[in-house]
Amino acid sequence: MFRRGLLALAAVISLTTAGGLATAVSAGAATGDPGNTVTTTQNFHGVVTFRSANPCTGNPAIVTATSNVVTHETFFPATGEDHVTFTNEFSFTVAEATLTATGHFITHSDFNLNQQNSSSTFTASEHATQSDGSTVTYHEVAHFTLSANGTLTVSFDRPSLACG
Repeated sequence: MFRRGLLALAAVISLTTAGGLATAVSAGAATGDPGNTVTTTQNFHGVVTFRSANPCTGNPAIVTATSNVVTHETFFPATGEDHVTFTNEFSFTVAEATLTATGHFITHSDFNLNQQNSSSTFTASEHATQSDGSTVTYHEVAHFTLSANGTLTVSFDRPSLACG
């Protein structure tokens, strides 16, 4: 879809989530008890509207998305290990000058950190049907792994877009 717009939206939600997760980690560290695991789960729901473009035609569009976001973190103060996941699910309507599209978009990401390495994986999947019967399908998988010294050892991003 309107990848740039939705990925921007996912980034905003992710940054918001990261702020909440940093608060959870700080709260865990503030307890001073390195033996207690800190687990948090947060849910966000809302409607957002933003400008974007049809990735198949380049036509400008307005996207209205209803979102459901779930984040989960487990932090182990004794070892500094951290595991974070978030899932963003959107139902959306896209209005162009001559077409309207409706669809579903979901992203999932996880982040793992320990003393040996850190890694993150991101997946996205979207399908939209336009008012003329044509479709837009988008998939993406991205991943990175860092060694303990911060050296990037694995990195890839594989997006695919089908217009039909």
